[in-house]
Amino acid sequence: MILQSLTAFYDRMVQEPESHIPLPGFSNQGIHFCLTLSKEGQLTGDPIDLRVDGKPRQLIVPQAVKRSSGVAANFCWDNTTYVLGADEKNKPEQAKARFEAFKTLFHLVTDKNEDTGVKALSLFLETWNPEAANSLRFWDEMTGSNLVFRLEGDNLFLHQRPAIIKAWKKYLEQDNDTKSGHCLVSGEIEPISRLHPAIKGIPGAQTSGAALVSFNLPSFTSFGKEQNLNAPIGNTATFAYTTALNYLLDRSNRRKIQIGDATTIFWAEKTSPVEDLFSFMVDPDLIHDEGYQSQSTEQDKKELEQKLHAVLKATASGHRPKELDQEDNLFFILGLSPNAARISVRFFHVATVRQLTDTIGLHYRQMEIVKQYDNEPDFISPRRILKALAVREDTKNLSPILSGQLMQAIFTGNSYPRSLLAAVMGRIRAEGKIDRIRSGLIKAILMRNQKMEIPIMLDPENTQTGYVLGRLFAILEKLQEEAVPGTNATIRDKFFSSASATPQRTFHVLLKNAQNHLSKLRKDPSSTGLSITRDKMITDIVAMLDTYPAILSIEDQGLFTLGYYHQKKAFFTKKSTPETVEA
Repeated sequence: MILQSLTAFYDRMVQEPESHIPLPGFSNQGIHFCLTLSKEGQLTGDPIDLRVDGKPRQLIVPQAVKRSSGVAANFCWDNTTYVLGADEKNKPEQAKARFEAFKTLFHLVTDKNEDTGVKALSLFLETWNPEAANSLRFWDEMTGSNLVFRLEGDNLFLHQRPAIIKAWKKYLEQDNDTKSGHCLVSGEIEPISRLHPAIKGIPGAQTSGAALVSFNLPSFTSFGKEQNLNAPIGNTATFAYTTALNYLLDRSNRRKIQIGDATTIFWAEKTSPVEDLFSFMVDPDLIHDEGYQSQSTEQDKKELEQKLHAVLKATASGHRPKELDQEDNLFFILGLSPNAARISVRFFHVATVRQLTDTIGLHYRQMEIVKQYDNEPDFISPRRILKALAVREDTKNLSPILSGQLMQAIFTGNSYPRSLLAAVMGRIRAEGKIDRIRSGLIKAILMRNQKMEIPIMLDPENTQTGYVLGRLFAILEKLQEEAVPGTNATIRDKFFSSASATPQRTFHVLLKNAQNHLSKLRKDPSSTGLSITRDKMITDIVAMLDTYPAILSIEDQGLFTLGYYHQKKAFFTKKSTPETVEA
């Protein structure tokens, strides 16, 4: 299903010329420099720096070979060792072998071709002295980088000349070093790919690329078949799915999101405006990323912010914006993670745009909770959630499985992972930090997994024991702050964990201390009224409790935290603000 969907996406992209997706036999590669040749095969002028902001320029070139080991050259382009025979690693024999491989392939493909560009490169390869490489200008920057050629006075690169493209296609058609069989993707009988092109662009994977389909050890194989003949996929489908993956994973493509170690890519069955907006819907913080900022003008950013806010506001309130109301258009979401030379599939989800809009809106609706500070963003991104769960807010300290499970819950509308509540309560116990992100996450988990109804703001009518105890704890903490201002250690620092887990053992101490705090307020004429107010609040809250449980379950501890957060926020909310808003 994954490979079939990616193959179909490739076919769709081929029909969209602005996508610049390569045709069979070609691939997008990062190229650093261009060498200019005269018709006599001599280098003319300095190497042309093709880099943009220090990064290689993406060019469509003859398809890259897969180098697992040994020597294998690319046609008409490659790194400086293959193209110039430069001995960069003090291994002259290796450099010589690679240069010879580059020459051999070029002559093999362009045999008897009379094109001017072919003749020029052929003459260059026959007369070039590899020892002269380090005398080229920019050599220090060129070492190890990818090079292409251009004929002097020609606007095209050498590999873009029609005669060379024709020769390359003819060479590929004559490549009979493959076995035929039933392709698992198309069902047709065709030549089967023994090796699949590398997939690049997944952080943490090998920089040379990793494989989605790979059988590189004898223990993975069966029936005596070698390498990818164990999972027969035709050359056409192999090229299509790998090209589509590399296209989606390209850094300039906005159809991907990086959450934790999971790289999530997505695409639609048909052209859809959702593809441009989806990544920002899932991760609103992307709009502030350097990558987006560098590619967009201030006007673009402002317009996107306004559009995104309107869309998220509508979806979070249970409505479907007009831009996303394409009910029948299928949407594909694929989560990938690095695994050395391989790629692991974290999840694959297929849904209609309507279903996705509803599930993403449900997530934000359940996460919504009163802001701690007015300048906080309206929508909490998954990236912020994962940081709030990680030690020192470094997502590398999180289980790599958790990010994938969280994204799955957001996309599918299914329950959040069971470990999520324990993770957030664990960070609260360790750090004592109870903020909007953690409280919002607890609210969402309890609403979705436990089917609880929890409002955004303080709910004075809520009589659930955990929630009431959390409110009582917030009142006792407030009383302490008023009676003993500037104290070094508050009751939250000392007792929050025990009060939320074992209230029976903790609250009798807290209530006894509260009497001391009330007594201190009463002795000061300026705070006598305040002591009466606090005393009444405590009495009213305590009256809502039947008993103080010996222990609270993890869910009730979550309610305790929500009651505390709501009550604490209510202390700083103006009385004119409504106290209860339905979620």
